[in-house]
Amino acid sequence: MMRLGCISGFERARLSAVPSRLAKHRGFSPWGRTPFLFSAVLLLCGAALAQSAQPKPSQPATTRAECSKQAEFCVTVPAAWKRLGDAFEGDGFVVAEPKANAPEAQWNLLTAAARDIPEPQPGKEPMSLDEFISDSLMMLAQQAQVNTMERRRLEIGGHPAQVLRVAYDNADGKSVLELLGFIDGDDGVFYMLSLRFEPADEERMTAAFDHIVRSWHSTAKPAH
Repeated sequence: MMRLGCISGFERARLSAVPSRLAKHRGFSPWGRTPFLFSAVLLLCGAALAQSAQPKPSQPATTRAECSKQAEFCVTVPAAWKRLGDAFEGDGFVVAEPKANAPEAQWNLLTAAARDIPEPQPGKEPMSLDEFISDSLMMLAQQAQVNTMERRRLEIGGHPAQVLRVAYDNADGKSVLELLGFIDGDDGVFYMLSLRFEPADEERMTAAFDHIVRSWHSTAKPAH
């Protein structure tokens, strides 16, 4: 069972075709103008068909899958983001959006991980998703004064989930926003995603996180 520590920060190519224009030719032909123009049209159409038969260059991928083989889940992240390594003893990973001329500590940071649900005490119910979220927020609050700005419930792939937006000041006194996603895997495991970023990137990171959290899926093989 994984021990939960602090939540540390959880173009496309275009092919354009310019239509050819049939130039008006002036001059004498013993066959008249019609055969000459007809031949020109055939040549132009043949060239156009040959061009259309050429395979179009593949568009560069804008996203890619990032997975935890050990914890058996994947999410989709922007292709330009960089994987920094594993987290939670292999039950998760850290991915960041590189920023030019900025150290890695200042990059927008995504952490994704899984945690086994603790065995309940005799006569007690298993930990709920709400209880897991409360414990996670308490651990985060041990490091900073946390303000929960938003909390909403949704379903991810048919699984109960919640997304929170929190704000706090880091150790340097700098304001930080964090989006937290929690998913009940219904398999004795909770999954959590966290995206930490600067307030100036809020709109862009909110859109990115929405795609990331909704892309979550388990890669575990169904039990027979």
